[in-house]
This record gives sequence, C-alpha cells and structure tokens, in this order.
Amino acid sequence: MLTLFHVLEHLRSPLEVFRQLHALIEPDGRLFIEVPWALSGAISPANRYFKAHLFYFDADTLAAAASGYFDVLAVDTTENLRMLLAPKKSPQPLTLPPPGYAALSRRKLVDQGWIHYLTSGLGWLKPAKIIQRWWRESRIQALKGKDILALF
Repeated sequence: MLTLFHVLEHLRSPLEVFRQLHALIEPDGRLFIEVPWALSGAISPANRYFKAHLFYFDADTLAAAASGYFDVLAVDTTENLRMLLAPKKSPQPLTLPPPGYAALSRRKLVDQGWIHYLTSGLGWLKPAKIIQRWWRESRIQALKGKDILALF
C-alpha cells in the first residue's frame, strides 16, 4: 500500500506523480490519497486557498488526474477528500470530466460563502469536529494498512 496524506496538492506535476507511483506499486497493491476537498462546505471562505497548495481537487478532478494509471475503488468526502485506487495493468489515456465541468465547479465555489459555511457547512461546529478528529486519528495510529482499508 502506498499512501499520500496531504502531499499531492503540493507537488508540481500530479500526472507525473501518478506515473511514478504506478511504476512503484505492485499489481495487487493499493494507493490511498487524502487531499483537501476543494468543494467542501466545511472550509472557511477565509481558508479556502492556501499558498502552498499548487492544486485543488474534487472527487472528479482527482479521479481524472489518476485515470491514466489507476482505477477508483472508493471515495470519501467527509471533510477531506479520500480516495482508494488500484493500479491499471498498463497506462491508459486520461478520462476527463465532461465539458462545462470547470464552469459548474466555479459556480459551486462562488456559492460557498460565509452563510453556507456556517449553516450547510456546519462551521459553527468546527471546534467539536477538531476534537473528534483528533480522537479518531489517535485510534488509527496503532492500525496496520490492511486494518485501515477495512474501515472503508
């Protein structure tokens, strides 16, 4: 199992990263990626864009970036975007989102202002979620890779 936790969004060429990971991974291996979810309503509008992030992904754009080398097995968008991938037998052409997808994504981002964050995004619950996440992650630290996969 290969893992990337909050790494891919910082790298200059995600497509090259997927190519290199594909070369490293065993045919029956898995790739687990977690990145900030670009369309999350739980992100404060003041913190949506971070200087160190070169790329922002939603489930469709991350799947498209990986599509030349990996198949998507599972997606979780609970706050962050988590994706479990399996390597393809051989590289394939990228599968891109449909025409007009960028405009639709832009519209979603424009609609996610402060009122959306505090109500639909439950921003007012953020302190409790931070404590809950800390507790959950403290339990996962002792698990092995296959045990983590069983959580999906």
